[in-house]
Amino acid sequence: MAVLIFITFLMVYFVIKYSRKRHPRGEDIEGNTTLEIVWTITPLVLFLAMFYFGWTNFNYMRNVPAMPWSSPSLPGSGPGRSPIRTASIPSSCIWHLAAGENGTRVS
Repeated sequence: MAVLIFITFLMVYFVIKYSRKRHPRGEDIEGNTTLEIVWTITPLVLFLAMFYFGWTNFNYMRNVPAMPWSSPSLPGSGPGRSPIRTASIPSSCIWHLAAGENGTRVS
């Protein structure tokens, strides 16, 4: 909450400081190549970092590992077997769950 208040304060401060009444004619700033490179590269690096972490977490969640911990006595389980596939089926005010190879409804 404090960050939101701080950002709002800064925004109002700069709106008042650089209002049209105080600066009726804007100044053109040209030739600052370093500044242009910095404010182009910085958001690019931030975006690529967020994309990388999102992509690696997506791949981790998307690829389901085999179940080496399952018991061989359970039907359909055992080392190297994949987890049971499930599906969610929306209905009016309720969700139905289907599981297994043939899509048996659970609820």
